[in-house]
Amino acid sequence: MESSRTAQLWEDLRARFPDLAAHLAREGHLDTWQVLSLWDAVRHQREGLEPLLGHMPGVVYRCVMDPHWTMRLMTANARELTGHAAQDFIDNRVLSYAHIIHEADRARVQEVIQAAVASGQGWDLEYRIYHRDGGIRWVHERGTAAGVEEDGLPLLDGYVLDITRHKEAESQLQQARAEAESADRAKTAFLATMSHEIRTPMNGVIGMLDVLAADRLDEDQREVVATARESAFSLLRLIDDILDFSRVEAGRLELEHVPVAVVELTEGVCVSMAAVAAKQAVDLELTVAPEVPDRIWSDPVRLRQVLYNLVGNAVKFSARRDGGRGRVKVGLDTDQGEDGRPRLLLAVRDDGIGMDPEGVQRLFSMFTQADASTTRRYGGSGLGLAICERLVRLMEGEIRVETAPGSGAEFRVGLPLEVVARDGDAHGSAPLQGVECLLHFPGETALAEKRAVLARAGAAVRVIPDLNALESLPPPAGVRVLVQRLDPGGGSTAHPPMPAAGGIAGRVLIEPGKGLYVQGAGVKLTLKEGAIPRRRTLLRAVTLLAGRSAEGQGFSDALEMRRPVIPDRAQARREGRLVLVVEDDRINQSVLLRQLAMLGYAAEVAADGETALRLWSPGRFAAVLSDLHMPGMEGWALVSAIRDREAQGGHTRTPILMTTADARVPSLWTSGEHDIDGYLRKPITLRQLHDALKRHVAPVGDTHPPGPPSAGLAPPTPEGPGLDLQVLRAVVGSDPAALQEFIQLFRGTCRERLERLGVALAQGDTRTLTATAHQFKSAARSVGAARIADLCARIESLEEGSDGAVLDRQIRELGRAVRELEQWIDDHPHGTGPQGQKESP
Repeated sequence: MESSRTAQLWEDLRARFPDLAAHLAREGHLDTWQVLSLWDAVRHQREGLEPLLGHMPGVVYRCVMDPHWTMRLMTANARELTGHAAQDFIDNRVLSYAHIIHEADRARVQEVIQAAVASGQGWDLEYRIYHRDGGIRWVHERGTAAGVEEDGLPLLDGYVLDITRHKEAESQLQQARAEAESADRAKTAFLATMSHEIRTPMNGVIGMLDVLAADRLDEDQREVVATARESAFSLLRLIDDILDFSRVEAGRLELEHVPVAVVELTEGVCVSMAAVAAKQAVDLELTVAPEVPDRIWSDPVRLRQVLYNLVGNAVKFSARRDGGRGRVKVGLDTDQGEDGRPRLLLAVRDDGIGMDPEGVQRLFSMFTQADASTTRRYGGSGLGLAICERLVRLMEGEIRVETAPGSGAEFRVGLPLEVVARDGDAHGSAPLQGVECLLHFPGETALAEKRAVLARAGAAVRVIPDLNALESLPPPAGVRVLVQRLDPGGGSTAHPPMPAAGGIAGRVLIEPGKGLYVQGAGVKLTLKEGAIPRRRTLLRAVTLLAGRSAEGQGFSDALEMRRPVIPDRAQARREGRLVLVVEDDRINQSVLLRQLAMLGYAAEVAADGETALRLWSPGRFAAVLSDLHMPGMEGWALVSAIRDREAQGGHTRTPILMTTADARVPSLWTSGEHDIDGYLRKPITLRQLHDALKRHVAPVGDTHPPGPPSAGLAPPTPEGPGLDLQVLRAVVGSDPAALQEFIQLFRGTCRERLERLGVALAQGDTRTLTATAHQFKSAARSVGAARIADLCARIESLEEGSDGAVLDRQIRELGRAVRELEQWIDDHPHGTGPQGQKESP
């Protein structure tokens, strides 16, 4: 029995360690039984340890650090990982572990482990192995050095885990992320393209409606035009809402952090909504608390968007179906949040239908309204409040609603209040310093607000309950102005005489719902004002009387001349008055054609160099006015082609003037590099065009401008959202109809150009992007839209391959400038103040 056990131990020893068994057989002096007993103990320990290791999630091993990773120990669960039995790898009996490592990973595995052993550290790596079934498995191995063998090769201990499922999930996640990003880019490009395609015809519709509205219409016709125009803008607002919601949901909507005249902004929204409210028999009121600062840090575009949505909804739901009048109250105030920090409070209350609690729960969901009947009765997409809620959240604020069925609703928006320091105020911190204002407001509830406005502007303010108190006042130390409000219930329409006592320099008479009558030495005018009084109107009236305003100054750069008779083309050609205009931008074409007509020239227009070259023939045109940057053949190529034809045929030279905003043109002209006769820097004034044509073309009739030649206008400085009407007057003259025509023409193309830039960016079309920016810049400078021109110049100057994120930010900033300009135009429907003076934005 013992011999059989000994034989079995020898058999196990030979199978497991054949070299050791052979060595023992050769060395007769060793106690073989002692060796076999020791091996029996080791085997029992191994048999007890292997089940424990087999329950571990990975394969545990001990191997030699040689080219084959020869295994000395490997747990039985190796079959699950590799498809091979663990015994197949022991001493490389059937195959080596190195053989099943993916050939693309073998060198990296060897380098990592050798480096770790050399540095005395462990290793942690992932690689691929071949399974017996032909598939590939991903494994994660962690190990460390564990001594050396007799031959000096290091021994390694470690474990190998199957991470194939984890890798597959990771790959699927990456693929899903890539597909989502691709879908998001496609959605963005689709929305930008569709917005562009929809806006292009809509701009034409709105532009023509504006032209029609300026014509002589009866009341019914005017009502039809107004309704059509309002419907067109409703569609555009819906497009904007969809785009904004998409940007918010994608996390790509960035907020500005700039100084905002928050009171002016709120007043502007209410003034523009007052006409809509009046049409629906809704009284719109605005109350501004005295504590509200003039300027805060915020995003003016998004703040205005929130207000428009809230006030628009309030007006819509307050309209009566029974012939009665609704009422909407807008309030601006300050308070402290729960965290103790100051907040700006916007409150909009209506007396409409109200909502039940279930309706409030759905209120801020996309494409959802309080109940199904709301859409049928009042219309709307259900997007406005959803966007408001997200915008307010982005601005780190909150929006709440208090309502009940039949009791109206009040929306309250709380936003962080960060006041702009006075020394950062671009308009001056105390324009009324040294001015004393006497306030006489019988029964006026807004007296505190008016007092605060004037005091913040630097005025010394005193309230007088009775005009008889003027008799006892001491002489003024500076300028003294009386601000008097007429009693709305007084019944009399005549202005009371201005008091002679009190040493007042002038009086501002406030007539509720009509305006401010300003009367003083050399000043007598009415500043019209509707149902919503504005702070700036009062300040403007007082500064006029205090002599602090430049009201009434003229514009010396506009030409004053008798308009000549415009010849037809045949006559113009005979008389040397036919000009070829080469310009790809529609607005610049219109500007030049009108200017040439005012100077007595006829013109033909080409939108590119190729067309111009086909139109040109020797002696046909008195001059060529050519843009520099155009699609296809550019300006310099056109000049070269005309000069070549003239030289080949021995023809008389045609004067060519470049019309451009490119700052390099003057140096190129003076260097003689290009054979032109001169250049006109955009924006081109009437005087500049007159002087240039006079130098190269026979003068036309009696169109001489008074005074010395002008050096021309420099491009306007990029300050403020409005138009520099001085530039526009210098370009097209002082005719109000012409001014309105070009303002509306420019406005009508802004969104189209903006959408074209967005589509070009989404498609990576650098050529279209820079060409569109150049056209937009040129048109903006022609009408005095300095900020837009400056932003377009930045986009145009970015080199090909520029960071897309930088371009995206520039285009978004340009979009904000366009929206602010549109708002400025809405707030200044005639574009001018009294006596034709440019009105500050």
